[in-house]
Amino acid sequence: MKLFLAPRDVSMSDAMVPDYMVSASIIDRYFAIEPPIMRGTTEFDVIIEEIERAFVLGLFFSALSGAVVTIERMLNTARIRLHEHVSPKVKELWNKDATNDWQPNIDALVGWKYLSNELGAELPKVY
Repeated sequence: MKLFLAPRDVSMSDAMVPDYMVSASIIDRYFAIEPPIMRGTTEFDVIIEEIERAFVLGLFFSALSGAVVTIERMLNTARIRLHEHVSPKVKELWNKDATNDWQPNIDALVGWKYLSNELGAELPKVY
């Protein structure tokens, strides 16, 4: 846990991080993070690690805003990469770049059965 608090890209040992920096709430937040069962891409791993780090350190606004932006980028990336391989094509999105509106991407991914109906209903609430 101590090394989780150490700055990134700096060689440190756990002895270099004082014990008082590791609080019970930091440990609780660390254990609250559930690793994914599986994932299809590692493109966003570095960003996801930073979101987790921000959450554990109690930087809630940074964690939340980072998570929302990452969800948007993942929806765009999934829709753009899958669109050429699936049917039916979504005329409004075909050969289109990223969009800030989540709903068309969610609708396409649910329609193609890449997202469950439940997740498709939950994501707009986050938006």
